[in-house]
Amino acid sequence: QSALSAFRSVGLPVVRDVSPVWAGGNGSHVWNSMLTNTGRLLPFVGITDKLEEQQMMNNRFTKVWRQTYAVNQELVRINREEKFVPAFFRNVFQKDVTDEYTKCRDMAFDLKGDDGYVYLAASDAAEWVPVDVTYMKAGHAEFRNVAPGAVYMVVRYGDDGTMQALTAPFVANRAGTPEYLLPGNVLHTVILTRKYPVRESTWIYSRMLVGGAVEAADDEAFASARTVYEIPNASAETCEVAVSDSIGARRYWRFRSGHVTSLAPLAELAFYDRATGRRLTGRIIGTGGSWADDPEHTAEKAFDGDLLTSYSAPVGQGAWIGLDFGRPVDVGRVRYTSRGDGNCVEPGDEYELLYWADGAWQTLGKKQALGVGIKFDNVPAGALYLLVDRTKGVEHRIFTYADGRQHFR
Repeated sequence: QSALSAFRSVGLPVVRDVSPVWAGGNGSHVWNSMLTNTGRLLPFVGITDKLEEQQMMNNRFTKVWRQTYAVNQELVRINREEKFVPAFFRNVFQKDVTDEYTKCRDMAFDLKGDDGYVYLAASDAAEWVPVDVTYMKAGHAEFRNVAPGAVYMVVRYGDDGTMQALTAPFVANRAGTPEYLLPGNVLHTVILTRKYPVRESTWIYSRMLVGGAVEAADDEAFASARTVYEIPNASAETCEVAVSDSIGARRYWRFRSGHVTSLAPLAELAFYDRATGRRLTGRIIGTGGSWADDPEHTAEKAFDGDLLTSYSAPVGQGAWIGLDFGRPVDVGRVRYTSRGDGNCVEPGDEYELLYWADGAWQTLGKKQALGVGIKFDNVPAGALYLLVDRTKGVEHRIFTYADGRQHFR
């Protein structure tokens, strides 16, 4: 709002836009947009000195509403006639400008129920957030300027604010027709590795590990190092590596970066005894944390069992980090996780898998993750799913499942 006032005070055409909820992630967002002399919008956040960087265009929208001085008479009418109106639409000083940001389609629905206002809702974790509103007459409702690719559902609200689903969830395709996500009679097995889509920053960190290697040695200088595993590609999940018994028992084990400039951003590095399967502990060795005054990136953070803390090496030192076990140990497997958001499946946590059916989330049960993925059997195919970590964490996101993997929506 401060940036809006500052730009307008010098005659620059800047507006304030808001998305009630993202199409591919949770939460709403507010930003500024400037109308350039080419006729296109330049979205930006107020606290920046680089307006040329279009900071909002990597995100997918459901709906975009612009804050206005003029009253939206349709919203005035809704607030006058309805006993309950969702909080977002109680603001009558806004208008729909989604078509200024992306190619849209109008979508029509034939529904059951009395005449009245119905809403287009999108997912915010397990909740459904209304992003548009229209009047249904004789069972017919039409929403204008719907952004394709997102998952929506048509809903209405009772006088007490209780939401009722009028359709199943659907993907709005580019033709403007809904592709409904309906659980079928076919049951299948799913293997899940994440509960929230991968952020760009997580991919950046995971790519820094590519080319690195897990090594074992009998000397702390690793002059006699044996290569256990070389990291071939980036992964946003926890990775587990089986160690060949030909490596044998070694005292020193480490991760070595494949590039001098890599920060080796590791959230966790763990070594497991071959015979007992238990996690081994030892004295931390290697290059230190890159910021001495930042306790979040010291070497200890790679071994603290917390995926939300991480190690990061000094720039340009050829990073490596590992453990001195004080004696030769026979490691059977190694797990590593790049710095990230903590949303990959974590061994030991309890997870619940939900799917949407009959107007509500239905449970497929709770299970403890024993490895880097979690398997659920007898899952109705074709549905919309949600994986929730019941042990900790707050982020989870809807997804579909096809071709043996999750597709976050």
